[in-house]
Amino acid sequence: MASADSWKLLKGFPFRLRVSWSDGYYAASVAALAEASFGRTVAEAVNGAGEMICWLFGAPVEFAPDLTLSAELDETAVRHIRTA
Repeated sequence: MASADSWKLLKGFPFRLRVSWSDGYYAASVAALAEASFGRTVAEAVNGAGEMICWLFGAPVEFAPDLTLSAELDETAVRHIRTA
């Protein structure tokens, strides 16, 4: 999908994240990948997921802010946000 010379495809591909919450941490994961990123805030988890995607595809982590990410909060994350 991407190459060392051009990461345009990776940057333009829309990655859908699912965000959950448990034990004081948010977890952001991509359904097609068996990895998750954790953070104390949604932003930390989502930003970590962007870096994780870059790492998994062999792209420089500097491209993480340019990735197209969307996040869906599951019921645990919504419940925590509503009660925090």
